[in-house]
Amino acid sequence: CAVPPAPPRMVEEKEEDSQKACVICLSAPKTVGLLHGTSVHKCVCGECAKELVVGTTPCPMCRMIVEGVL
Repeated sequence: CAVPPAPPRMVEEKEEDSQKACVICLSAPKTVGLLHGTSVHKCVCGECAKELVVGTTPCPMCRMIVEGVL
């Protein structure tokens, strides 16, 4: 009997106000999570997320390939 995979979990650290900006453009707030494996890193803004190519782009936080955008 196969065990179903755990649902993705959002990984968020306590952040200072200066660290709430998108890790790509550094100006807009982080509003989008990048899914990979069973983790989600909320680290980019909506505009930068639109530029990512799912399946080929590495997560800017951990370098795992982004499998989806939340």
